[in-house]
Amino acid sequence: MIFFNVPEAREELTSKGLVYTLRSSFRSTGETDAVVGSMSSYKRLGSNKRLGRVVVSRIKKINHPDDLYPYLHHSGFSTVDTWLAKASSSARTLYKVEMKDKITQGG
Repeated sequence: MIFFNVPEAREELTSKGLVYTLRSSFRSTGETDAVVGSMSSYKRLGSNKRLGRVVVSRIKKINHPDDLYPYLHHSGFSTVDTWLAKASSSARTLYKVEMKDKITQGG
């Protein structure tokens, strides 16, 4: 599973079918479920709303904020500064998440 607790990134994924997201550590790549919320809410509630089936690809380690400019157009944010302000301070690995099968409302 990959969790989306930041509304801007979640909206980019669901409306455009693609989002670049910063994560704090290496994570598995390949096909998985995208869900609303966080790992802590998942552990607490036992389930989260599914957004759909996605394909996760690791892009690169981010060493400088300028490294993000080529990916800004599919981040859900209008500026790199805003993107970084919403990301965890330790989030420095960039991933591409592509929607494969979107869950429709009520489905």
